[in-house]
Amino acid sequence: MSDRRTFLRTMTGSLAGVALGPVASRTHRGAITVSAEPSVFWSHPAGRGNLVRFLVAGTEAPAGRLRVYDRARRLLGTAGMLRVGDGLRGELWLSLDEPTTVLSEWEAPGRRTPLRTAHRLIPPVKWTLLWLTIADPEELERTLSDAPVLDRLVRSAIWREAGVIANPIPPAPRLFEMDHLQFLRATAAPGLVPADLGLATASVALISRLGDYPATTPLALSAAGIRHVVRVADGDASVWWPAPDGSRVLTIALADSANPVSLGFAHGDEVMAQRVEAYLGGEVSPLANPTRVLVQAGVIDILPSMVAAVHAWNGRFAFPWIVIGGADDLDRVLASPPNAAATAPALAAPEFPRPSSSVLERVVADRALATDRHVDDMLTPIAALLAGNAVVTDPAHRISSMIDSRVPGWLVVNPSPFRRTDVVQLPDGRLQLVTDVPSLGYAFVLDEGVAPEADAVGAPAAPEVNGARVFVALDPSSGAIRSLRERRTGREWLRGVGGNTVSARLEAWERRILPGIATQLVAQRYSADHGDVQSVVTVYDHFPWIDVENRVSHPEPDRMAYTFEFAVPNPTVRWEIPAGHYEDRPPLRYVPYLRWLALDGVRGSLLIGGLQTPYAGVGLDGYLEFPAPSTHTRFRILLSGSTPSIADCTRFGWGLEPLRAIRVAGTTTGEAQRFGHAVVLDQPDAALIGLKTADDGNGIVAYVQNLTPDERFVSIGFGLLAWSDARRVDLRERHIDAGTMPVADGVAFDVPAHGVAAVRLTGVRLRGP
Repeated sequence: MSDRRTFLRTMTGSLAGVALGPVASRTHRGAITVSAEPSVFWSHPAGRGNLVRFLVAGTEAPAGRLRVYDRARRLLGTAGMLRVGDGLRGELWLSLDEPTTVLSEWEAPGRRTPLRTAHRLIPPVKWTLLWLTIADPEELERTLSDAPVLDRLVRSAIWREAGVIANPIPPAPRLFEMDHLQFLRATAAPGLVPADLGLATASVALISRLGDYPATTPLALSAAGIRHVVRVADGDASVWWPAPDGSRVLTIALADSANPVSLGFAHGDEVMAQRVEAYLGGEVSPLANPTRVLVQAGVIDILPSMVAAVHAWNGRFAFPWIVIGGADDLDRVLASPPNAAATAPALAAPEFPRPSSSVLERVVADRALATDRHVDDMLTPIAALLAGNAVVTDPAHRISSMIDSRVPGWLVVNPSPFRRTDVVQLPDGRLQLVTDVPSLGYAFVLDEGVAPEADAVGAPAAPEVNGARVFVALDPSSGAIRSLRERRTGREWLRGVGGNTVSARLEAWERRILPGIATQLVAQRYSADHGDVQSVVTVYDHFPWIDVENRVSHPEPDRMAYTFEFAVPNPTVRWEIPAGHYEDRPPLRYVPYLRWLALDGVRGSLLIGGLQTPYAGVGLDGYLEFPAPSTHTRFRILLSGSTPSIADCTRFGWGLEPLRAIRVAGTTTGEAQRFGHAVVLDQPDAALIGLKTADDGNGIVAYVQNLTPDERFVSIGFGLLAWSDARRVDLRERHIDAGTMPVADGVAFDVPAHGVAAVRLTGVRLRGP
């Protein structure tokens, strides 16, 4: 200390609030003890000197003096001892490179001889605090969105000085809302951080509780090269977070107090010293290297004074050393993970409160944009090559304009990874049956669209229809589906109030015929809460599923929902999430699902899905509730006598994605082929879930998902596109060591069970007819 006043202020202020080691108790009047306790503080240079605290207990003296010697009786220092609480306290900086024995002599007024004591001092840990400021990029942009330009620049500069880095993983609810490829690429998406902020993306992820995130999150993180995750404390300090494909990431828990605000960074000086010492005094490091701890803060709490306090601290102490923005340091520390790290148990699927209409509308809009982007990504390499490598903004129309045909028709685009035979709605509203449209590809078809026709003479007078597989009847009072019965077995799949139920009454109905395709029951309903409700149930002549479509004139916000009471007692519920699926038992409050949801019972299973209803509440015995966000919803329902595989469920789910129809004038002799897959993958239990131009422009990247619980050897082959070389990459499109095997007109590679593999294809060219 520099002078007596500073010494007195420190001793009576800073030391009063710090745990300074064990206090010797008074055994009887006149028994005096002297104890020594090394602290967490080390001095410059090189951290050789430690601040050792001394306590004299059992004395009534108001003050005293303590001399400290080494074994050779060389004086190491003299400390003034002042009364603090029940004893006298003082401190000395002592060299403490190794375990050392020192001798102390305590003197006080009225005492004839000094009290001599030997102390064995063990060097304490030399801590390094990593101040990780990992922020959600959306939070960064939201914080600055309305700020004036100057304020934005100032705040950005403060963040850079504080080491703010962007979290590579979005908040948990947003992950559930994403499509497969969007989810897998969430950690690598270009433009993750606004460019003008000049902030990097973290090499570690920051999350809340493990159970808040999709079970496939570690798959996406690991495959993107992110090995470590920091989380709020919700269990063991270090646990492995496993993914369904066998990959895993190491998660490190943070105590609630491990943040700069709690540790007094905004106050600096002695308050900061007190709190840091108290924190480290009770800290058991969750890391493999016990000289590291973690500190994290949100950007809202960051002040310039906090950064200045850290710089002043590091000038004052060699240890604890504070590293601003220490994500890379954390990665290095965790290179050898702790041997004691356990594996986190399987976690139940998270449930959510009922989503608001605004949330539902945003999710539906985001998913629609993701599908549009998926289609454009798939077709852009084909269109660009047809255009001589020119920049293409509307690849579907570019291809349709170059189809080799002198007969008008339609270019039907299939965005799904499975070959499709289905009905496509043409731009003029007519419907057309199309067969075997290639997966991730297109087919040119002649114009054979049909419009609905009036009901046939002699048709049943009741609102019911017999389809190829099912019998459907509407309730004459409400217009809901009263009966859904398998024709072959006679089994009734609905109970109670039926399906597609909403608070409405039936005012009129009609039956429409789509020749060679389907029969439709059209119900005009009225709801006091939601206005006019038109429901169309389509029962197909040849397909095993039915479609249910609703259009509402004035849906009441946050109250619109459709319910189905299926006769499936005590079912197991499975539903699709990004890059995987969950399985659980009802009741489930509300769960976000991607495309499909299955109810598996002892007598069979039922699949249902709706792109406009991304959340489902699951009650007992087959009760489902779908909050509806907008004026338009569409469900598809498929009945099955056996439990469908995940591949079957996935194929059903992708069938909800509408086929796209683009007009072909039929006046060209263009270079575009009339039919084909962009890239061929014909294994039934694997899905080519994405095909896009590489981020760096070098080739295209194919993303393949294994839909089975076993590792598989998958091959992709030439389609409309061919290539000269193929290499495995991670989800950030960096080359990895995993091998590929050339096969005739293609490439083969391993994909883990329930896993995803990415392959970069270079030297891409159009394949000849």
